[in-house]
Amino acid sequence: MIARQRELSWDFTKFILMFFIVFGHLCPAGRAWTPVTRVIGLFVIPGFFFVSGYFQSQVKDMSGLFRKLQRLFMRIVLPMLSWGTIYVFLSFMQCVFSGDIYSIDGCFQFAKYIPTYIMGIYWFFTALILSVVVGTIISWIIESRKIIGMSILLVSSILFCIVSPIYIEKYHFSFVWLFYAVGMFYSYITDRFSLINKNLNVFFCGLFIIIVVVGAAFEPQYTFYYKSNLLSESSILFVLGRFVLCLAATSSVIYGLMKFYLMHKDCEKVEQLASYGVDTLFIYCSHVLILVFLYRPFLLPYLYHEHDSWGVRVLEHVEGLIASVLMYYLMQKLCLFCKQSRYLRVFLMGIK
Repeated sequence: MIARQRELSWDFTKFILMFFIVFGHLCPAGRAWTPVTRVIGLFVIPGFFFVSGYFQSQVKDMSGLFRKLQRLFMRIVLPMLSWGTIYVFLSFMQCVFSGDIYSIDGCFQFAKYIPTYIMGIYWFFTALILSVVVGTIISWIIESRKIIGMSILLVSSILFCIVSPIYIEKYHFSFVWLFYAVGMFYSYITDRFSLINKNLNVFFCGLFIIIVVVGAAFEPQYTFYYKSNLLSESSILFVLGRFVLCLAATSSVIYGLMKFYLMHKDCEKVEQLASYGVDTLFIYCSHVLILVFLYRPFLLPYLYHEHDSWGVRVLEHVEGLIASVLMYYLMQKLCLFCKQSRYLRVFLMGIK
């Protein structure tokens, strides 16, 4: 099994994408999506799966396949179950104190939905697990039958967009697999973006302007994540257009972030931010817990504004930005604390 060498430019990209996820959940306070968060929604999650697909290990034999699946359990499945258990426990205690669970039968009813709670709240992990499993099998086929494997990669990326079982679509796999597959394909055809081509710079700048203008009018949480299956829409061209827009946004943002890193990689602060990109899965999980059990019930009521105007929207974005920086700083402290304990490293971060 050949693992792609870690590149800090990709870790820097992951850090920025994760920060946008935190910002998107905290801003605006208690309101619907704004043009800013709609544009962010076009590339944050697809960007993560693009990067994950790029780093998909090249599995050459059966032993490498089993090692990859073993690493998948340690690095993703185990942390998801650990964080999911914490979430379920906090949710149960919340229900007990609020009086929603007041009998043995109520406890059994709560327990029935535990798998849904774990896999639903951390849908990012669930979709990533499915992507890694499918990507690993396809990578194994590519190494032995290159043309057949690449054909399967291409067909599967299209097939899951056209039709997928409801239990898979529930965790947005039909949407994110396309970007994981594109990342895998990109890793096979080239090692890095050509950042010295001036024509490419102009192309991506123009592309990003179009994305900002067009993407601001979309509702990504509806049209991408919950309506990505082509058979759930009457207009196939409309759905394909959304995929193309999202893929264009992801490509242009990753290109811009990687070029920014290469231009400023000697800056100590940029290197530090890149190092934070290694722990993005931990940040995602801790962010969800803080968002659900701290930010929304205690802090959100103080940030909510009854009146809707441009001035209020700008204020909410500024408040969301400040809250995002503070929350990200808090999650980094939690991350450093967990790394000091062997058991916390293993169960919450998947690190031995």
